[in-house]
Amino acid sequence: MVFAGHLVIVVGSMGRVVTKYYIPVIIWAILIMIVSSIPYLGPSPIRFTYHDKFEHCLEYAILGFLLAYAFAKSRPGPVFLAVLIICSAYGIFDELHQLFVPGRNCDPFDALADILGSAAGAGIYIWLKSRYARLSFNNTSSANAK
Repeated sequence: MVFAGHLVIVVGSMGRVVTKYYIPVIIWAILIMIVSSIPYLGPSPIRFTYHDKFEHCLEYAILGFLLAYAFAKSRPGPVFLAVLIICSAYGIFDELHQLFVPGRNCDPFDALADILGSAAGAGIYIWLKSRYARLSFNNTSSANAK
């Protein structure tokens, strides 16, 4: 976390340093805000119906995945709900911020795509984590049975 211009190392339970898990989240969130702050970028090279909603979904799926990973590594509790609340707030803030960027507009459907993308990203992380845990449990059980 950044406080008064200094990087603060957050120490979690059992003395783990957890800041490293949040660095990718912070970098990605900053990149989202930088791109959102650029006046009209011109037509997208990706051209299909609702391509802009797909782009929003994808960028927030990455944010949701990274935040779910950071939360799962650093804090106990319901990861999915926490990620959904934080990413939803950030997506809505991002859309409102675009009201003040020349050539941009605030689109509630973009915010909805952001929310759906973050839910998908968090869901994918949780699914992969549970799948990996089952696979590693099965491998451990097989090794112990021999």
